[in-house]
Amino acid sequence: MNGEENRFTLEKVDISFVDIVRLLVKWSLASIPALLILTIVISILCLMGFLLYTFFLSSAVPFLWKVLMLIPMLIIVMVVTYAVLEK
Repeated sequence: MNGEENRFTLEKVDISFVDIVRLLVKWSLASIPALLILTIVISILCLMGFLLYTFFLSSAVPFLWKVLMLIPMLIIVMVVTYAVLEK
C-alpha cells in the first residue's frame, strides 16, 4: 500500500424488504449447526467436569478406577487440542 489508504464511502443502499428477509432466514438456518456443535462441546465439558467431581470427591471409588477414568479424558483432551491446533 506504500502509505496510501484505500477508503470508500457507502452512500446509498437499495435493498428490498424481501431480500432482507431472505438474508435473515438464511442466517438463522446457518446458525443451527453452530448451535448443535456448541451444545455438544458444552455437554462433553460438563460430563468431564461431573466425572472429575464424582471420582475425586467420592471416597467410595477406588484409586485405580480414578486413574483409569482419567485415561479416556486425557485422550479426548489431546484429540481436541490436536484438532484445534491443526486448523
